[in-house]
Amino acid sequence: MSAIEITSLTLGELDTNCYLVGCTTTRQAIIIDPADAGEAIVDQVLALQLKPAAILLTHAHFDHVLGSLAVQLSFDIPIYIHPADNKLLAKTQASAEHWLKHPVDPVPSANLRLTDGQIIQFGQTSVRVLHTPGHTPGSCSFLYRAQNSPEAKEHFQFSEDSILFDGDVLFKDAIGSTQHQYSSKKDLYQSLQKIRELGQLRIFPGHGEAFNSSDQPLLN
Repeated sequence: MSAIEITSLTLGELDTNCYLVGCTTTRQAIIIDPADAGEAIVDQVLALQLKPAAILLTHAHFDHVLGSLAVQLSFDIPIYIHPADNKLLAKTQASAEHWLKHPVDPVPSANLRLTDGQIIQFGQTSVRVLHTPGHTPGSCSFLYRAQNSPEAKEHFQFSEDSILFDGDVLFKDAIGSTQHQYSSKKDLYQSLQKIRELGQLRIFPGHGEAFNSSDQPLLN
């Protein structure tokens, strides 16, 4: 398996992390959570000479998806989301305009579905989809296994050989909100157990800085 490179962009009024994850061998890439400022994401993809293959949405909250239209139109790539979040996705433009108090671009519907255990291939590498509901019904995380690759360990400069992009499931010092009527504390804690069982991880959350799972008390 080829190694990956990760570029993190913090975008929008809620400081949401968008991740450009590229195969170091082929330059094919996935774009995880194209937050606000789609044009800025496109510019960064071009500057890095990446070849986008897909947009993966961890969940359908507006701050994670507002750049989807610009990115999709620029690269003609599919958008993946778990079907349990399709209803939320359909409401994201209205929700964003309500909370942000200004017009936003339309948010395209997803044309491909995420399922638990699914493998998303890009270049010579891949991520595995984990359905991790609780924050939203369709929240998903994306797991990359470095398979003890010396190249990968040198590139990431930490000892763990696994990386998780978890959206708003878990942060360095907090867990995802369950304040919405469609959220579920029970599901969220089951998702945390699912993540705990993966062993040592480097976690790249939807907000805030990346962290090692060994430093998060809820995973130990």
